[in-house]
Amino acid sequence: MTKPLQGVIFDMDGVITDTMPFYFQANQELMRPFGIRFTEEQNNKLKGIGRRETVQYLLKEANVEVSDQEIAALAEKRNEIYLSLLSNLSPRHVLPGIIEFLEELKMENIPVALASSSQNGPYVLEKVGLRDYFPVVIDPTKVKKGKPDPEIFLRAAHTLGVDEEGCAGIEDGEAGLKALLHTNMFTVGVGEDDYMKYAHWTIPSTRELSLKTLIERMKKG
Repeated sequence: MTKPLQGVIFDMDGVITDTMPFYFQANQELMRPFGIRFTEEQNNKLKGIGRRETVQYLLKEANVEVSDQEIAALAEKRNEIYLSLLSNLSPRHVLPGIIEFLEELKMENIPVALASSSQNGPYVLEKVGLRDYFPVVIDPTKVKKGKPDPEIFLRAAHTLGVDEEGCAGIEDGEAGLKALLHTNMFTVGVGEDDYMKYAHWTIPSTRELSLKTLIERMKKG
């Protein structure tokens, strides 16, 4: 990594907020009429995947075939369930260390962007009180290819007006990290997922995030 830090791009679920339990509950409820027992292990595999792709994955796992129209309807129903659960979302769902890290970036005028596969990004940021930190929120519906394609991260860097090589991307899911590794960005992998070992910097939790350490790690490459 030769360029100094110019911008930081965040995934949302599992990086900024603790919303994976809501996803798990929504997926469980959606699959219950099909007699499908949905597990937390399956839920973790869906990190960073869009709602339609999630529904397709769930149906495939259960060997259930439905039309494209039914998939679209199920994806919308899943989102309705998820949004009803998000009514309980509050600043207490912000993961440890994130507010402090965002404040450090703000103090140093380092811009940030949200690059989440969730179409509910702006709503979630509002609910947890972090919307003002994010001048750029990429709309995943405007992206031609979702994660693990790198398009959403490259678009975030372009929208921020910063060089790809000067960006750090933070992810907790395999699909998202694969996307980042197809860019020239510095990658931060959060959590216990085995795939996080491929990141330039792997941390057990967001508590470990700090601007000083990020800059030091980027200098080492």
